[in-house]
Amino acid sequence: MAKQRQRRKHPSSGLNGGKSVKGPRVRAALIICEVVAGCSLSDALVTGLEQVPAQERALVQELCYGVLRWWHRLEWIANSLLERPLKQRDQDLQVLLLIGIYQLMYMRIPSHAAVTETVEGVRGLGKPWASGLINGVLRNLIRNQEDLLASIGEDVAADLSCPEWLLGMIKKAWPEQWRAILEAANERPPMSLRINQKRCSRSDYVAMLQKASVVARPIPGVATGVVLDQPLDVFALQGFVDGLVSVQDGGAQLAAGLLELQ
Repeated sequence: MAKQRQRRKHPSSGLNGGKSVKGPRVRAALIICEVVAGCSLSDALVTGLEQVPAQERALVQELCYGVLRWWHRLEWIANSLLERPLKQRDQDLQVLLLIGIYQLMYMRIPSHAAVTETVEGVRGLGKPWASGLINGVLRNLIRNQEDLLASIGEDVAADLSCPEWLLGMIKKAWPEQWRAILEAANERPPMSLRINQKRCSRSDYVAMLQKASVVARPIPGVATGVVLDQPLDVFALQGFVDGLVSVQDGGAQLAAGLLELQ
């Protein structure tokens, strides 16, 4: 437990003698490193976003969720572009590189800005010696992206961003539908909320959202659930800080009831 608490403290404690680490890409890299070390993304975001300016939080969250969703695919691309693998002690650089690749492949950030800001991130990690490496790999991706995308299709696990062991299990269980299942798993989920009915009814909370011009709909068959038409920063969400709602998928909200726990 002590080790877990120490890991979770790392993103918000910063580097260089406890000084705040600036830059959304560096912050996202540190949060993702926490997840790789065993922390849940939800917990890592809570502490990791504490020192992030409000206007940068959406970008940090997008980078974290996106890189983790496409981890195996991004890692395959990174390994294809690196002359030799990065050392284990430089896992933060590996994650920063994946962040750069994710921006170039999946975000509408101009390529020059994605490269420049990602390269600048090595200083925030305290490793300025790696700026040339990160710059070279990302610019190589820009030049060779089409060829890489053509060849990644030969590796199904990388193409669908799925670990080999899970790919094998899903293929065995659903031999006709496995690809459709994995493609659906990579889609962006809607933002679903669980209403704390000890504090607020669902109808009252939906009305509260409507007054704030936030469009939300009840989740059919889930008495505590609503889904937003557009995702929001949780810290800007009505009642979140006060415990009226939490972020939880509609299917997950059904679990406790289905288990009939006494």
